[in-house]
Amino acid sequence: MKPPYRLSLAYCLLLAACGLPVEEGVDPAVEGVDTLGAAIGSTAQALSTSAIKGHVDAVTKIDGAWYISGWACERSQSRSINVQFYASTSPSSYAATDFVSTTRANLASSAAVATACSSALLYHRYRIKIAETTLQLRGGRYVHVLGVKATNGSAAARLVDSGSFRVPRLEEHYACTAASADSCVFPSVSANNTLAIIAVSGKADTTTHTLSSGNVTLGIGSFGGGYINQLVLPGVGDIVGTTSSRFGRGGQSALRDRLHKAVYNPTQAGFSDVAGTSVRVRASSQSLVLPPRRLALYNGDGNYDFVESTDLAPDGYSPAHTDQDNYNDTGSQIDEVTSEFDFYGSYQNCRDGGRITIACFKHYYEYRFVRAKQEANTLVQFISGVMKADGSSVLDRTLLARSVTDRYGPAIANTDAYDLGTLISRWTLRFDNAVWNPGFLFYLKRDHTLTRAVARQGARSEADLLNKIGRPLEAGYEKALILSTSSSPTQGLAIALYKPGTTANAEPIVTKTFDGRALQLESRRTSDDMFDNNATLSNVELTRNMSKVGFTDLFSGLLNPSKLNNAATTLQNRKYELLRSEVYLLVGTAAQIRDAITQLIASAR
Repeated sequence: MKPPYRLSLAYCLLLAACGLPVEEGVDPAVEGVDTLGAAIGSTAQALSTSAIKGHVDAVTKIDGAWYISGWACERSQSRSINVQFYASTSPSSYAATDFVSTTRANLASSAAVATACSSALLYHRYRIKIAETTLQLRGGRYVHVLGVKATNGSAAARLVDSGSFRVPRLEEHYACTAASADSCVFPSVSANNTLAIIAVSGKADTTTHTLSSGNVTLGIGSFGGGYINQLVLPGVGDIVGTTSSRFGRGGQSALRDRLHKAVYNPTQAGFSDVAGTSVRVRASSQSLVLPPRRLALYNGDGNYDFVESTDLAPDGYSPAHTDQDNYNDTGSQIDEVTSEFDFYGSYQNCRDGGRITIACFKHYYEYRFVRAKQEANTLVQFISGVMKADGSSVLDRTLLARSVTDRYGPAIANTDAYDLGTLISRWTLRFDNAVWNPGFLFYLKRDHTLTRAVARQGARSEADLLNKIGRPLEAGYEKALILSTSSSPTQGLAIALYKPGTTANAEPIVTKTFDGRALQLESRRTSDDMFDNNATLSNVELTRNMSKVGFTDLFSGLLNPSKLNNAATTLQNRKYELLRSEVYLLVGTAAQIRDAITQLIASAR
């Protein structure tokens, strides 16, 4: 069922588009149609003042992005004005805290608008792009657009049909049928939860969906949680596919925590090298969406055997039908490997042909701590068990009773065994050095200049690289790794991993309700770093060396939802915490990548 975002009455009569979902309507900014109709009797639709004229025409989806469009002017002034976008909980009013963004109404408009404005100027239309963060955090709120007087920048008035449209919700909230989190699913793809949590498919390197940006193709595998298992570069070929014969050995994210000695490990791709987690991907020409689905635990890296049953997949330990968790399991591997987390993610083509002219992919993802301790058996397996190497407890009790946030009192904020303490979040891209092994690394400074090229060859560790130039995440550097085949920034072929300072990355811990409302944002970050390793990781099965590049972030922790809710909490108001992040992958020369990142930074302001 599509959300109720509609065209205004005057506009849809003009286009004969009434009743169509907005996605199937026509964007007036594209078609050049102007709506001059006044409000239609609702007290929520304020008429423009005599000085400010204008209209909110539509909320429209174009090439995967949402836009607000309309026109605005200051009467008898032959110049464009600014418009301000507010997202309010009320259809009839807004507050200063509801402000989202400012845009110039300077797109081509019709002679009819010029007449309404008593203006000779034919540039009074606006198109406001609704940022993904706004969709995530303010979805469902009412759209208010204000025209700002050019002759007095502090005076503004709501345009006609403000409050008539809503900010679209990303279809990423839950519909629940029972008290258990496993009954709360993404409505349009509820079958995701009917997929096996893990399966031995033999299809780790099978690319099921692709997304193109310029002359670069990114591919993902639905048998491995939508992890990246293909990256085709111009003149080079696929640099990832030969490494991805095992789940996770491409591009993916994962969580660990030191409270459980880094062996409690929810992972995007699946349980092991041979057992992946399937997802039903929602694909369009500009994006690939990974709807929410249950997240499996990785198998403990050979350090901790928590799996007794192997009815779905081998666990990699000998003997096979024993474990070390000191917990009486139910007899099904499903219960042993299904984590407390759901995963949600997307890949988007961010090349627009204007500001961003090189290949550009944006990857957004969330790890949602949705299952309370009464609903899952996985964390309980990481409390009283022992580590394989030395027989020590899997639970580091020195990290208990540590506060992870100042938003709650000690009873909630202090870690217990069912929380994650000293959380480790990592996003990694691995590629085959035999196919493509760029010899140089650039860092990008905050003044938008590149550092001198650093030789990657022979580096045996992250520290070897960082010591050559200084730690890049200290003040003065962007979180960007630029790997190039040339020491000249204008020559060769380069790829970059870039983690911007957007709200999603600056405040990555979000408390939400199951119906999609964001209640609070926090950082909780204690450290962050980048890594580039091109020499130490070996793919035994293919006798190839791989490069491993990406980002590591440490956080104080995440709280089990059992602490955030009680027996009286309704499903609609049930709260959980999530960790989110967004990463860009860009391809060009180092100089082109620098320019593209500069544009991304400017557009985020």
